[in-house]
Amino acid sequence: MSEELYERAVAAANRAYAPYSNYLVGAAVKARDGRVFEGVNVDAARKIGGIYQLNVTGARTLIIDLSTERPTMLERAPVRNPSAVINITEKDLQTLRTDPDNEGVKLFYAGKIKVEGSTAHAMSFTQIFKLK
Repeated sequence: MSEELYERAVAAANRAYAPYSNYLVGAAVKARDGRVFEGVNVDAARKIGGIYQLNVTGARTLIIDLSTERPTMLERAPVRNPSAVINITEKDLQTLRTDPDNEGVKLFYAGKIKVEGSTAHAMSFTQIFKLK
């Protein structure tokens, strides 16, 4: 393991939110293309609930399942009957991540986020970005 990945994993653990388990976990993984992905345990993800299909235009489809004891996010084909389907460009997704509450509303009313399915679940989607 590289020192950089170790340090990033420790930093990620410091951002974990685990009020129920009190067990802070962080991870950092380097992909073949050099991108580094960080992750933490987030007990609060289960409270958001739902299964989200995030279609990033021209790039990928992410399935974010917050309906189980172990929330997951996978890059894969669309699923049957998600709670909400959210269509967005990569650029707008990055904008959304910077300020989920304000940018989400702006992007939606500008027609840059298209939603299918449960509006209530779609509105909860931005809460995912606060789980750091």
